[in-house]
Amino acid sequence: MSKLTKILTGVAAVISVIGFYFFIMIVNYGEDAIKSDPVVQGSTISPFVTFSIIVLVLTIASAVIFSVVNLVKNPESLKKTLLSLVILGVIFAVSYMFSKDTSLVDAVGNKDWQATINSGDAGSISKWVDTGIRYSVVLGAIGLGLFVVDIVKGFIK
Repeated sequence: MSKLTKILTGVAAVISVIGFYFFIMIVNYGEDAIKSDPVVQGSTISPFVTFSIIVLVLTIASAVIFSVVNLVKNPESLKKTLLSLVILGVIFAVSYMFSKDTSLVDAVGNKDWQATINSGDAGSISKWVDTGIRYSVVLGAIGLGLFVVDIVKGFIK
């Protein structure tokens, strides 16, 4: 076991113990006390949320830092990653170009089912939502296609 592995195991153990402590505190107070008593909320839930946010930020930071370091150490992997990001960007740009910024309608196609839709407000929010939907559908179709190709290759072998 390397030194780094031992350190990371120790850090994971400390995080687990702290999380278990918060779990015991929350269970000890009970659901009713947590919902109704602001003192219990401030002394138990607030530190738990802060701890969770800190762990999340450290996890994201370490993932990004180690990924960047590994990409810099391996230039061939960096080229593949940049090519993949360019392809994703092109797919996103095409999805954005084909997205509509028209106002929303109900299932029947009526625009006047809600006051906000009556005003005709659509614009950029509708365009971004439509872009996200189209982007997800295209990526899902690509993923499904590659999955089918993999299954066919498996049958051939």
